[in-house]
Amino acid sequence: VKCLLLEYKQRDECFDFRILRDTRGRPAGVVWQTGAMRRALERTPEFMCLDARKTRANLEGWPYFAPVVLNSFGECQCVAEAFICSERKTAYEWLLHSIFDMTPNASPDEVRVVFSDGILDKGDINRFGLREAQWFLDGWHAYVNDIPDIVGRNTKWPKVKELVREWIFDVQDDERFNEVVSEIRMVLRHDPETLERLEKEYLRRSENVSGECRQHRRTQRCCVDANGDDTLSLSN
Repeated sequence: VKCLLLEYKQRDECFDFRILRDTRGRPAGVVWQTGAMRRALERTPEFMCLDARKTRANLEGWPYFAPVVLNSFGECQCVAEAFICSERKTAYEWLLHSIFDMTPNASPDEVRVVFSDGILDKGDINRFGLREAQWFLDGWHAYVNDIPDIVGRNTKWPKVKELVREWIFDVQDDERFNEVVSEIRMVLRHDPETLERLEKEYLRRSENVSGECRQHRRTQRCCVDANGDDTLSLSN
């Protein structure tokens, strides 16, 4: 693999890669970046989506990573690709450090919002060097796992399921966004404890995100486009 990557690098001076090794010096991962990927990160680093794909496309137990950003046209663009032997926090840390090491004209401090699954949290993102970034759980995991657990999977979840789906995946403008949030609050108004937890984890956080971020609704589709999955992955 290293010989192949070196051959690519000789053919194209814009191509670059990094190899992760374990404590015994054995290869544990590889990340590569083309010139187009580097330019995408340099131009629009503000909104980044991180996830690993371990099903269907991966038969050897090495998760595939394809971090993406959202450009000024609302389109997702891949900034690197990688295979790493496991989906651990240390893998994400190495991946982010490698990406910005290969992109010296982009600063980690320019990243404003990061979407990922529940493996990471805001503390991890900031510790990995994205010190100015807000963190949000991706919409798919929020919709399938986290929010149903908060509101009660077998009690109130059926009453708000469709509203939550619209709020995460389908809303196209701020007016409807606010309407859906109000409707969710109305349904849960007689359960203040549940409502307060949902407010803290999702509703108030989503309202406090900058207007610039909330205009980029298509961020939720970034990982879908990059990984070719058939399920929506990221929230607004």
